[in-house]
Formats: sequence, C-alpha cells, structure tokens
Amino acid sequence: MHFKPDVMVIYDRGATSTAGSFKRTRFNTSTQAVVNGKTAVATTATGQVVALDALLPLNTTLTAAPIENLGYEIGMMDPMGFNISSEDLSAPANVRFLNVIHGADNILGKLPVTLLTSSDGISFDGALVGQQAVMFKRDVTTSFTGMSFTVPVGTTGYVTGLAPYASYTVSYQTNGGNVLVTVTSGGSSKADSGGIIAF
Repeated sequence: MHFKPDVMVIYDRGATSTAGSFKRTRFNTSTQAVVNGKTAVATTATGQVVALDALLPLNTTLTAAPIENLGYEIGMMDPMGFNISSEDLSAPANVRFLNVIHGADNILGKLPVTLLTSSDGISFDGALVGQQAVMFKRDVTTSFTGMSFTVPVGTTGYVTGLAPYASYTVSYQTNGGNVLVTVTSGGSSKADSGGIIAF
C-alpha cells in the first residue's frame, strides 16, 4: 500500500509445512543503514533518509550489511550496494512480515509508525503511519465475517483483503481520542476491484 507522498506499507505471508526453514524479507539501499531495534535508517550524503520500520514479526531481528557480505555480487552501475534484512530467527512454520518504508528529506521528517491489530472478528494486522492506516487480512483463505480495530480520531486509510466489488458497512464509535472502526458485510460501501475499502 502506498501513502502519498513517500510511504510504502508491505505485508508478506510466509509459510512452510514444518518449522525450521528460514523466512526473511530483504530491501536494498544505497548506503549502509543504521539499525536501532526494529528501525533501520539509511542516510544519503545530502541528508535524505530511507527508514524501514519492521512491525512484524514481533520478535524480528533487523540487520544491515553490504550486499557482498551476503554472498551476492552488485550489478554493474547498480547504486544499491547495501541490504536491510528482517527475520524471525526462531524460524516458525508460519510468519507474517509487516514493513513500513518511508522516505524523507531528513530524519526529522520521518512519521511515527505503530502496529495495529484487529480487536474483534477475523484477524487483521495493520500499520498506522502518521494519520493514515492500512489493515491486511492475516489469512487470505478465511472468509470475511466482520472485524474491528481502533485508531486515533482523525485517522483515514484502507481495509484490504475483502471481496472485490462486494458491499460492506463501515461504522465508527468514538471513545475519547480514539475511534473503533467496525467493518461488516452488506451495506452501502463497495470494495474496489482489488477488494479494498476506504474508511
């Protein structure tokens, strides 16, 4: 999911028949990133930054290294000589990766990022980036029967993983500075061709 102007939210599902097989996501950068917990920041010579926030897996390990250290060769004229890797080192059989990539003019322009999870109904994972949010269905084979999640008042965004062109109802219940968003089947709101609905 792309949030204008410079944010990408990427959700990946990885599964194997048994535990013990590695699963990781990798992203290339033009400079060596500095890792601080679950955030990695690569800074250009002019001070621009690309930041990666690894929200899932919860116990992910982030590392940053030159591509050659991983056993790969850099292509001729390729400026992307470094790599950020996210991996759950316990190698579970089933894992979800949720990464937010954010470009900014400097580190002060980086937006705050928070993990979201559904509180009722079927399981969704999501990310709140500034005042925009997106929710992803954890298991794509699960039929949609409704779900709820909480975001700060003023948040806008998207729920993905719905049936294309199907009808839904999106309702809101405000409690202090937060709002409970509930999506149920049937109603006046229609998902688009990709099964996405705005809230």
